[in-house]
Amino acid sequence: MKKHTLQTLCTATLISLGLSFTAMGEERITDVSLIFSYDQSPEGGKEVGELTAVSSNSQFTVEGSGYLKDDDTWSYGEWPVGEVELSANEGYYFPTAARSLFHLSGDGVQYQSARTEDEGSTLILHVRLPRIDGAIPAPLTADWSGHTAVWDEVDGADQYEIQLLKDRRTLTTLTSSAASCSFENWINNEGSYTFRVRAYNRKDRKNSGWCSDAEPLVITPEEAWFHSDGIWKEENGKHLFLYPNGAFPQMAWRQIDGKWYFFDGAGYMVSQCYVRSKSSDLYHWIGTDGVWDENGDTKQPNRAQYEVY
Repeated sequence: MKKHTLQTLCTATLISLGLSFTAMGEERITDVSLIFSYDQSPEGGKEVGELTAVSSNSQFTVEGSGYLKDDDTWSYGEWPVGEVELSANEGYYFPTAARSLFHLSGDGVQYQSARTEDEGSTLILHVRLPRIDGAIPAPLTADWSGHTAVWDEVDGADQYEIQLLKDRRTLTTLTSSAASCSFENWINNEGSYTFRVRAYNRKDRKNSGWCSDAEPLVITPEEAWFHSDGIWKEENGKHLFLYPNGAFPQMAWRQIDGKWYFFDGAGYMVSQCYVRSKSSDLYHWIGTDGVWDENGDTKQPNRAQYEVY
């Protein structure tokens, strides 16, 4: 009983002195000074190189160092993280992994985290390098999915700017936080539609170059006939059919609420006139209400009394 009490007292004394049984006879490592260097500066779009850490401290050995990276290319806005593995030399051990243990220099590295393993014989250190600057890369590919523009996501971008063009003239410029943008309300007349997109980082106010790889989306007159998501508007006794984006059909047919209408070059609905068919030798008759009346179709319109389109 007395022997057991004496052993307990000895153990308590050792603990109070900050020692442990695994560390008896070993010396604490109280300073981890490391100098970092890389073979090439991390930049957006460039390949990941090598990160090296060295030390002149004889109490431990640098077993290895490198970047923690899942792919081979740096991205704009990324924070490079490096890992270093240290082994305590014989007669020494790492008592802690606290920030105060480390003195780091070179390449702007900063302490991020650390841990000890194998009862202090191994230390794993994670460091962070300065955030990567430089140009944001442009989307690599872009294409149409119906009336929706889609493209590849870009690392470091939090927004995209998309320009829609019809017959090479800009219709509108929209923004999207996703890698897609619907132009359903803008594609409503015949023509050749294209778009171009660029990535943008709002925090740093930087944008990429334009990507315009998408093939044109061609809308034929026949495909445009059934775009009836507009509203009627009267101007000086004449009637326009306005789409949500402010566009309107011109020199074109539209089927609205099951009825066929024709609009002149200024966009106004025509009435009491003939419209020449592009596929036959017929002239379609448009009644007083602006609706096509097939009973009035003819091959010989009365040009002296009625206008012909």
